[in-house]
Amino acid sequence: MHMRDSDAALAGAYPESRSSDSLLEQARSATLKGECVRARKLYTEVLMLEPHSILAYLERSLAHLRLAFPDLAAGDAYRALLLVDMARECDEEITPEIAEMEAKTFSCLSIALREIDCHEDSMRYEEIGTKRYPEFNFEVPGHTPRKEATLREGEWRREVYPWNNMEPDRFSDKTLEVLNAAMAKCSAKAELKVVDLPVLQRDLSFAGDGDRSSDKHLGVYAKEDIFLGETFFSEASPLTVVADPENSSLCEYCGGNLPDQYEVCDDCWEGDEDSGVMWCSEECRQKAFKSYHPALCGRDFTWLYRDVNATANVHPLALPDVKYLYGVSRPPLKHIPAIALPFNFTHQVLQPIQMLQEMDVDIFDPKYLDFFDLWVMQTVRAKFISVASARISSKTRRTELAAVHALYSMFNHSCEPTVTWECESEVKFTGFSRHKKPSESAAPIVAVKKGDECWTHYCDVRMEYKDRQRDAFGSLGGKCVCRRCVEEEAEDKRVNGVPDEE
Repeated sequence: MHMRDSDAALAGAYPESRSSDSLLEQARSATLKGECVRARKLYTEVLMLEPHSILAYLERSLAHLRLAFPDLAAGDAYRALLLVDMARECDEEITPEIAEMEAKTFSCLSIALREIDCHEDSMRYEEIGTKRYPEFNFEVPGHTPRKEATLREGEWRREVYPWNNMEPDRFSDKTLEVLNAAMAKCSAKAELKVVDLPVLQRDLSFAGDGDRSSDKHLGVYAKEDIFLGETFFSEASPLTVVADPENSSLCEYCGGNLPDQYEVCDDCWEGDEDSGVMWCSEECRQKAFKSYHPALCGRDFTWLYRDVNATANVHPLALPDVKYLYGVSRPPLKHIPAIALPFNFTHQVLQPIQMLQEMDVDIFDPKYLDFFDLWVMQTVRAKFISVASARISSKTRRTELAAVHALYSMFNHSCEPTVTWECESEVKFTGFSRHKKPSESAAPIVAVKKGDECWTHYCDVRMEYKDRQRDAFGSLGGKCVCRRCVEEEAEDKRVNGVPDEE
């Protein structure tokens, strides 16, 4: 049973005592009353006071399970196990109380991973727990083990967590003012406006959108006529990742091609051509040092290259390049299935912790709890997945560059696009038409009229409509319902004798 909507308003409604014992009792009382969001808040308060509390992580993990957030439950349970391991490494006595908590934590982690359909990981932790504590019952009423499944990856819901107060009002005048000020630096011919778009079908066979046919989004509009072949928009981003920076001829900051004379970091460079990071210009070098490089300088990130910036005292969700990205939404209406994204325990729980440890970040330090709690990283991940672009190497046919551009993500999709994009050192948009090509001899052809929305494409628009819908599904978060897709689907049904749905 989901209890998020009813008790979200209660999260700050009670004056709380600041003693950890009192907070634990209040959290348990809130759980019994079904106020699970408030309980989660109280457990987090305990962790701010006692950051190495195995019990608080365990019970917050159970609260996340009750809130139907098994991804967060798995993260808390794993951190509780890390604390038990830390106690062992310090030669502390593992008391019967700690042993019981460890057994319960193995059970909670196994159940959470099973809930996300990460069955292989779930069975692994259950086996470790049962070997260590054979007398403990690892089954919970209502949970039927599916040991025949050996899938590693599962799914998690992409939505705004009820305690997340970092999401801006994307449609307010203040937000539009901020974003259009940034847009003015990228284009003299474009501006952002609020637009109503159809609510997308959440799977390719789902029919109907209930009583809500449209939803608010942001869109890019032409302030002046944009001509076919005219590049009218250019945006750089510090959220650019070169897949293999130490064996690449691309700038580590912008992804552009390296010139013969390039910039390096003396502290990272080891004197040969196979090590160190490289930048195409002094400008890119300075931007890297200003934003993220000091946190990574001289550290081994060959297993995972670049991620959050731990050097600036800014919450990850408040960073300008992250704050306005679309990727999470409020819980959907009952008749619309929730959007799900792939979940991998190693990539989303284990590796982020390893990354933070490489950056000398103590994940149990209270000052980092709000910055690097799993819900924060899950939210950032959802935003990035939703709007990231990538470039395939013409030589290896593998991804050589990926990037997240805040304004690029505001261009909406159509399978009949009026603008197209390419990503080199910057992402650039150009006037486009599937049916016309720019001609040097003829008069300029208008691709987007002044006042019209600029429609781009999230897939190869040369494909058949079913392939386009399948290809764009992940980026769109649903089935494409642009005019071209609707018309081609109707024609396909007519030709193949499929009756229209009533």
